[in-house]
Amino acid sequence: DEIDPIIQEWNLIILAPTYKAMVLCRELSTEEYLPEGKPDVDTERKFYGLWSFDQSLVSAAAEIFIEQTRHYNSPLADSLLEIHHQILATKGPPLADISGVVSRIVTYLQSSQQQMVAINRQTRDLWELEGQALRVSRNLNANKLQAFLRMAQRVDERDTCNPTASLQVAALSETLGQLLDLPALQLRRLRLAGLLFRVGLVSAPNEVFDRTSDKFDEGTLSFWRDRSFIGSQLLQAMPELAPVAEIVKHKLENWDGSGRPEGLRGEEIPIASRIVGLVACFQDLTQPRGDRPALSLTAAWEKCRELSGTRFDPALVETLGNVVRLAEMGLMELPTRPSQLPNIWLEDLGDRTPAAAPAL
Repeated sequence: DEIDPIIQEWNLIILAPTYKAMVLCRELSTEEYLPEGKPDVDTERKFYGLWSFDQSLVSAAAEIFIEQTRHYNSPLADSLLEIHHQILATKGPPLADISGVVSRIVTYLQSSQQQMVAINRQTRDLWELEGQALRVSRNLNANKLQAFLRMAQRVDERDTCNPTASLQVAALSETLGQLLDLPALQLRRLRLAGLLFRVGLVSAPNEVFDRTSDKFDEGTLSFWRDRSFIGSQLLQAMPELAPVAEIVKHKLENWDGSGRPEGLRGEEIPIASRIVGLVACFQDLTQPRGDRPALSLTAAWEKCRELSGTRFDPALVETLGNVVRLAEMGLMELPTRPSQLPNIWLEDLGDRTPAAAPAL
């Protein structure tokens, strides 16, 4: 029945003894998309609806949709209804209140969708208006950037324990930046800094990649401590990357002022550097290194929390903790690649895609 709402809607209802949630939504009709009409690009499609963690509302909605399926498959509806009643009869611990965290993420997703639509349209318009000279200039800058991206990619290839570090750090750094409502320009720089934060290891000795830092000899340890400064010096060769180089340079600064290279303290450390520094440590802990096994997401975050207030920004540690908790509850998946990835990286992923690596 094409006019049946269940055919026209996009709904997700989750029922469990300790968790109940639903998202009910419906796409705008062709008439409602006027005057521009229904978009051809998926990211510009629009939906309206609601989400709720209210137990009574979720249970009632589940019953309605089960009965709606009876028109198509009565035995299935009977089976679902029986399971529904069993779940309701099962006693469990009180449900945790996560509405505050989820509300922030939903608000971010809504605003991001609106921004994405606007940016997509602006990008198309700007591309049509660009002259040949500007395109040539952009291509030249892109070639310079590709050289650094290729360099960073080679570092990842040498690190067999953590071959997708740059992708995962860029992706999770971008997510934290979005949750903190950083401006679009700062997010782009943050994403690029995540991809390039290990470029200073391009000439690193092999032992950097096959053991933990407490096993380094004196020479290797000295190189390791200066890796971010070395990387920033390399990136300074391209003036357009100066802001990104600054992020990489201060990645190893500590919240209490004991870090390198300038001993910056607290808010003196650029926010993007604080984010990349925290995420890089967290991501590395989720991967094996030498005789150290990979940690779970929660265990890796606990290690970072032990350094809250000394090495890391306490507020950022808590933001990361919220993301980890949502991931552990199955409410979101940690991103494995940033929202925008340079073509040079896409060309060469092969078996190095995040799906093939230990999951972050």
